[in-house]
Amino acid sequence: MRARLVGAISLGQSWAARAQSTASSEGFPYFTFFVVLLLLLGIAGFVFYRKFITQRDDRRKEAVFQAHTQREQARLDFDAELKEAVSRSSTDDLSFVVLRRLLSRIKKSMPQRYCAALVRFADGEGDQLVCSEPRSQAEFEAIIKAYEQPLKNVSWSGNAVTLSLRPEVARWTAQSLGVLPIPVPKPGFGILLIAREPEQGFRDDEFDEAGDFAQRAIDSMELARHEAVEKSDRELDKLTQVYTRAAIELRASNFFTEAVKSRSNFSALWIELDQFRVFSKEKGQETSDMVLKTIAQRIARALDRGQAVGRFDNHEFVVLMPGVPEFQAQKLADSLVSVIAREINLSGASTTHQITASIGFASKYPSDTHFTKILERAGKGKDQAKYQGGQTSRRGQDDSGGVNFQQF
Repeated sequence: MRARLVGAISLGQSWAARAQSTASSEGFPYFTFFVVLLLLLGIAGFVFYRKFITQRDDRRKEAVFQAHTQREQARLDFDAELKEAVSRSSTDDLSFVVLRRLLSRIKKSMPQRYCAALVRFADGEGDQLVCSEPRSQAEFEAIIKAYEQPLKNVSWSGNAVTLSLRPEVARWTAQSLGVLPIPVPKPGFGILLIAREPEQGFRDDEFDEAGDFAQRAIDSMELARHEAVEKSDRELDKLTQVYTRAAIELRASNFFTEAVKSRSNFSALWIELDQFRVFSKEKGQETSDMVLKTIAQRIARALDRGQAVGRFDNHEFVVLMPGVPEFQAQKLADSLVSVIAREINLSGASTTHQITASIGFASKYPSDTHFTKILERAGKGKDQAKYQGGQTSRRGQDDSGGVNFQQF
């Protein structure tokens, strides 16, 4: 562009010289005309040049903005995926679910053949290897075994590297391995492994993006575990480690709503330990607390998956059984009468203790509009069992003595 402008100026000067000589003979102001024309051409060239530079800068800024927007959107999408995955996972399989989400996101954002994550958390569990494709499990195990020390060095260094794999180790086509540290809290460690073709390397921005995803994955996992601990502290009774009254009532409400929606059964037990106040006064607070904790654990172990038990009062418990009809609730009540009555031998004590229980059971009526109706009937069954001497179970009925039409 500048060369063209210089050429135009030179051409204009030559024209101006010739115009000046002609103008002197003919009387027409050719010199002035060509000077003005030259100035106009120069101004037009300058305006065009500035417009070209501005458009080029705007395109660059737009490309940078679009790339930044895409990265931010990818982060937001990944955060949403993690939130959904964590909300649907238990603490037992949380790490596996989060690592699978991480590998899925890495696969979307980076060209590769396979990727995997190897982690060891501080809770003492062994190494956990999660692969994007099940068929790559054996290959990654071979790579980890062959490059154990270099991989550990990468994990502790905090810097991403690219390894060129030996052909006898990398049985697949890919022989270029990107290795990134996963920020697992010490003394745990973790690495992200990304396999590519031999001729393909890894850019720094790709490592940065993958590292950002890994950091977000671990942060979400640690936050979920922290919230689970806090939730557990709020929902569990400190002494017995079963649900508190507020927590068991919340579950009763949820179970009842689901039973109404699905037209399924829902049963409950109300358990009261016989003469426990007298026992506590005679044996002391420490012994009675240990006995109460033992009984609570016995009840919890007797329940099936999906059922719940909570401490409803000082020495009373409520058991919730979604999907269970009344005849099965009666079987569990009778079983718990025997389980609770077994002798208790406290650690370090020379004597044993025995506590019995009165248990009431009830199931949802088609006419029930709230879960408290079921608990009220179970409470009446419990009171009837107490009135008959305890160490037994009774079915709770409403004041009219109506029949419980169960859905089988």
